[in-house]
Amino acid sequence: MVKEKELKPYLHKIDIIAAEMEEDLAVRLAKGSGLTEEIKNTDPERWIGLMNNFRMCAREMVIKDIIEE
Repeated sequence: MVKEKELKPYLHKIDIIAAEMEEDLAVRLAKGSGLTEEIKNTDPERWIGLMNNFRMCAREMVIKDIIEE
């Protein structure tokens, strides 16, 4: 896999998988906490802050799952 022809496609595939996992997990965390579109419309700053928090938590979980595996 050290050859560039094999490594780049492999890393690209892992990047796509990780991004999909991260997005899915962030959405599930938001739904599980009760974050709704209503909150997004009535208090957008709060919604953005909470979503950023969920995204960072999801990223950390995905990194632990994929990279540290």
